[in-house]
Amino acid sequence: MGRKPAIGPATRHIAAELRAQRARLGLTIDQVTDTTGLARSTVVYCLKGEQSITIEAYLALCEALGIDAGPLLDEAAELAATHPDALALAADRTSQPTDRERFEAQHEHDDPA
Repeated sequence: MGRKPAIGPATRHIAAELRAQRARLGLTIDQVTDTTGLARSTVVYCLKGEQSITIEAYLALCEALGIDAGPLLDEAAELAATHPDALALAADRTSQPTDRERFEAQHEHDDPA
């Protein structure tokens, strides 16, 4: 089995920003999935910061959520380089799922019919 890539503070920061923007827009995971064309599991893991985000997924998520990809990436890189411990702690605090995310996770396999 392959090694799982390490998730660092830059990934956690980006995931937290993507999650926050999704919440601000009131979009469901399924709406983001439909807009990006990414697999639902990819969207969920990227927004939770539980997997490294490929550049393609990052750009698709930023576009779907109306985020300027360049400045967010610059900000994450700068924060990771200058404040890795503080950023990791902040990312850990924001990694808790929202009530909506918990509800969607509990009902993701419900038949809508």
